[in-house]
Amino acid sequence: MEQLDPHIEDLIIAYLSETISTEDNRQLNAWLQENPANRDILRRCHEIWMTIKAEHQATNYDWQAGFAKFNKRKQEQLRPVEPRKQRRIFGFVRYAAVLIIAVSLAAVLCYRQGRNSWMGQLADASMNVPMGSTMALRLPDGTQVNLNGGSTLSYPQSFGLKSRKVKLSGEAYFTIVHHTDQPIEILTSKMTVRDIGTKLNITNYPEDSQARIVIDEGSVELKTENDTQASIIVAGQEAIIDKRSGHITILNKQSDGNAWSKGELIFHNTTVADIAKRLERTYNIDISIHHPATANKRFYGTFSTREQSYTDILQALKETGTLRYAIKGRHIDIY
Repeated sequence: MEQLDPHIEDLIIAYLSETISTEDNRQLNAWLQENPANRDILRRCHEIWMTIKAEHQATNYDWQAGFAKFNKRKQEQLRPVEPRKQRRIFGFVRYAAVLIIAVSLAAVLCYRQGRNSWMGQLADASMNVPMGSTMALRLPDGTQVNLNGGSTLSYPQSFGLKSRKVKLSGEAYFTIVHHTDQPIEILTSKMTVRDIGTKLNITNYPEDSQARIVIDEGSVELKTENDTQASIIVAGQEAIIDKRSGHITILNKQSDGNAWSKGELIFHNTTVADIAKRLERTYNIDISIHHPATANKRFYGTFSTREQSYTDILQALKETGTLRYAIKGRHIDIY
């Protein structure tokens, strides 16, 4: 099997350790363009490097053993294959070549990096979205996620290698790249959502007494802390979860789960208390409701956050004659 050019090895190691120079980066990109197989090598190197970072603690990792493993792998690559075995293992060699190179390079990189660089590299990847903002991102497996204001999403750097798990606090719309043998698990307060090929929205803010899941496509398995068996939620349904009791109510969905990510606020028999929370997260404002009876009033309506301000929405509610409000800077009092 052909060995990787030592210079290319050095370029990959510099790239993975984030010490690559502009000129070396140009050379690496030129090598990547030469052959799709080269891009496979770099991709596998990156995946294995992320796995090593997630799995090995600095105090336990044997750097000398890692480098010795690298040298052993190189020697194994140079051994000739007996002719009578070539046909039987040819397919395997083609598949394993990239993996062997990647493991070898990762071992060298581990040796070169040293202990001191590890502690700052083991943290999960985390995205935090402030109130009044949204964020669109793509997970390493290609899954697309839209995060709403006041939300946090995190996942381990080894995501996609052994499992696909993310943690969510707040609201997010997922367009999931489905893998039958490795479903995504979304871990959120009091419950776990497991995809079975899905487009879905999850709303679960820490301060809310209820969580909500809306399924636009596919289906999910939903399991709360109190459940011994998962519930199946399918396209066209939504689930409302009482976070205190764990009780799940499954209904026909009232609107698409991703309406908010398209700039729509849809209220369907929604209480003023819930409307206030959504306005706070969408417009980064603070709302106080001074009468319980007002907080429990319900409204229907659809608004565009791209064309209408929070004052437009409050004014529309006021014109029903059921409430009034006063604005002081970014604070709103509702009576």
